[in-house]
Amino acid sequence: MSLSSAKLAEFSRALQLLSEKSKRMTEWICRVKTASARIAEVELDIEASITAQCDDLIGLVQDQKHRLLQSLHCFKDHKLQEVRDNATECTSTLQQATAQIQFGIEVLKETEAVNFLQFSAPLHMRIAETSLALEQQLKQPWSPELSVRFDSRPLLHMLQNLQLQQVVPPSTPRLNIEDCRIVNGHITLSWASQDQQNTDFYILEIAESGNPFTTAYHGPDTCCSLNFASHNMIYQARLKAVNIAGESPYSNIATLHVEGGYFTWDTSKASSEVIVGNEGLTLTSSASEDLVVLGTSGFVQGVHYWEVHVDRYDNHPDPAFGIATASVKRDSMLGKDSNAWALYIDMNRSWCIHSNKHVNRQDGGISAGCVVGLLLDLDERTLSFYVNDEPQAPIPAFDNLPQGLVFYPAVSINRNVQVTLRPCLDPPSPTSSPA
Repeated sequence: MSLSSAKLAEFSRALQLLSEKSKRMTEWICRVKTASARIAEVELDIEASITAQCDDLIGLVQDQKHRLLQSLHCFKDHKLQEVRDNATECTSTLQQATAQIQFGIEVLKETEAVNFLQFSAPLHMRIAETSLALEQQLKQPWSPELSVRFDSRPLLHMLQNLQLQQVVPPSTPRLNIEDCRIVNGHITLSWASQDQQNTDFYILEIAESGNPFTTAYHGPDTCCSLNFASHNMIYQARLKAVNIAGESPYSNIATLHVEGGYFTWDTSKASSEVIVGNEGLTLTSSASEDLVVLGTSGFVQGVHYWEVHVDRYDNHPDPAFGIATASVKRDSMLGKDSNAWALYIDMNRSWCIHSNKHVNRQDGGISAGCVVGLLLDLDERTLSFYVNDEPQAPIPAFDNLPQGLVFYPAVSINRNVQVTLRPCLDPPSPTSSPA
């Protein structure tokens, strides 16, 4: 009984497997039939494309024919004018020769030796000059032919070799991660393909922090710039190439740490004597000593530029502008400890300061209305300073900034200074250090 049951179960499984495969075959046949109908549609599309492209070629040939005939007409007019000018010049010379011949005949008739000698010498010289002119004009090459030709053989060869090409999906493109550029939260991506001629367009997809990929770019270019709504986020990018035959496999995945969006002064950990206004952009203090305030955004990569406008400057203080880590000391001048890199400046001169080491003394100070610019390039690990768009201190003032740290925009001021932040600006053009 158990053997019969086992055979029955085995037979039932075989029937079920056959039924599943039959179902799949039925679905496959439906797809094939649907594809067969699609083949006819595709043929019509390609036929329309061939007709349109051939019509364009015919139109272009007609246009070129008209242009070539116009050019030929211009060559002909130029040749005719050249002939007329040459004939006029030769006629003038011939008239001179005729006149000299007639006058020479009259001179030969002169019986008085004195008169003959008086006229013959200068006339002989003029006759020689005219004869030389006639000889030179007779030697000039002349032909009724126009020195232009039209050769359609290369075009005919190309037309005779036109044929349908079998198209295959493009090969896998590659994202150039090393060329990725991040500036104030704007990312420029580029890519390359060894199959560029076989690619109609590219699709760039972006995913935010583990979310599904969505299309960020669709087009034929090999680079694009992206503006991200969310900053201080991890994004991933991937790319595929597309033509009428299908899609390539996805490229390598680029991981993008997008940071540096709009930021303000962060007073959450600052002294209570710090006063912030203008929606977090304007900063002053009621304290007589220097107090440090950081920005709300920190940076670990990319290029970032911001400016600080000096609204008020009284009693010759030494405000400091720079970058710092979150652990910076908040109750002394920026740069006094090892967690900040800064430029402190008065009305006459400035110094760079880090770990309380003062270097790069530079003449030129600030006053109310001045603008201090800071360029943080974490691709090159450098920090540079500008005052009123001019370099202040060497460019860069600091290099070899430590890897793996988060750097925040920072400033230290006292009650004699008021400043206003201008975040997320375009970096200045490369320039040399001040003399």
